[in-house]
Amino acid sequence: MEKLWNREAVIETIENLARSQGSYGRLLRALEEMQEYDPDRYEETMDALVEAGDAVGMIMMIEG
Repeated sequence: MEKLWNREAVIETIENLARSQGSYGRLLRALEEMQEYDPDRYEETMDALVEAGDAVGMIMMIEG
């Protein structure tokens, strides 16, 4: 069964990447702060990350 690419998968992927690269740890903290202090921007950002389609697409979007 193929894993669905959704918000939970986005956060899980960023958490896994954060273990090896500091920039993803900073991204995770930024998303957490955004969720609390700027929920509209958080929603837009998460929608865009999900639209990337998968982990590779998300990484390409972030690093591109």
